[in-house]
Amino acid sequence: FLIPMLEKAGAYVFTPRERDWQQEEVIVDNDDFAPYYTETSRSGYWKASSALGFATPVGNITDGHNPFEKGTSRQIRTTKSDDASSASYQPNFPKTGRYAVYVSYTTLENSIDDALYIVHHQGQRTEFRVNQQMGGGTWVYLGSFEFDQGCSAYNRVEVSAQSASKGIITTDAIRFGGGMGNIERGGCTSGMPRCLEGARYYAQWAGVPYSLYSLYQGADDYKDDINSRSLMTNWLAGGSSYAPNIEGKKVPIDLCLAIHSDAGFENDMKSIYGSLAICTTDFNDGNLDAGISRSHSRDFCELLLEQSQKDIKARYGNWKWRDLYDRNYSETRLPAMPSAIFETLSHQSFPDMQLGHDPDFKFTLARSIYKT
Repeated sequence: FLIPMLEKAGAYVFTPRERDWQQEEVIVDNDDFAPYYTETSRSGYWKASSALGFATPVGNITDGHNPFEKGTSRQIRTTKSDDASSASYQPNFPKTGRYAVYVSYTTLENSIDDALYIVHHQGQRTEFRVNQQMGGGTWVYLGSFEFDQGCSAYNRVEVSAQSASKGIITTDAIRFGGGMGNIERGGCTSGMPRCLEGARYYAQWAGVPYSLYSLYQGADDYKDDINSRSLMTNWLAGGSSYAPNIEGKKVPIDLCLAIHSDAGFENDMKSIYGSLAICTTDFNDGNLDAGISRSHSRDFCELLLEQSQKDIKARYGNWKWRDLYDRNYSETRLPAMPSAIFETLSHQSFPDMQLGHDPDFKFTLARSIYKT
């Protein structure tokens, strides 16, 4: 409910877990053969990039394996001409359906900020301009589209060398669909769709360094899951104006929000428990990485609580503002930018969960968060 609202309002949303519920997954890499991957040379020739790229794993991947350090990528000089060279990624879809489209590329010194991607979906065209000066070496979500079963030029992604800028465009693998979990832990995978797995596993699939998604060296996936959400966010934002002192992908992430459903427990199971918000201001001398005050996180918490109480009470007549904690939680301590944990309700409270399973309540709560 929440992410589509934010995106329709103009926000770019990153989630540290797989967002696509599609259990099928098709990856086309630059190392694949025609008709899946093809290149044209109308305005120049594609060549191998000097940077490492993604390589589709053979079977499951194990602890420490980084798929974005196992392959190659391609590059070409830009042209202002409409008759530009291009690279085409044409998957063989196992079934008709809706698939998320993720692209990957490498960021070089002379990368441009308006790389043209054309998504052909059931014969329609949707164009994107992607800033390749940031976000190289991971999955970058473009959108979700309906594709037909089979391998057809009407269902593919095209990368063009046409640009208003002088420089280099790179291209690597393109992924369609969320897929099933392929991270092997304890000798097997989860057997679950990737969207139901924790952030620790998606972080590995997205090329995050081992030191960030496995602080406990593979010994405690639960703690790694909690910490990898914030550390992956910092890795993406590192080098941007919001995280200038962290090495990363230069994506300007300006806000970090964790949505939970564990606002606590009490013996009274006949009344609404309500919402709780958490921030951390007593860390790093009270400052965030860009030097601004951590009090912005507390302001954000207050706004979340005020707006949700107002909106839910107006619709349902009763909702509690449980508390605002300023405490040491990793999901509010570690992010380089203003952050909050919003404990929406208590999943241990029957009255809360009666509402929590109501789609109308979910819509109301998501709209409140989006408005904040």
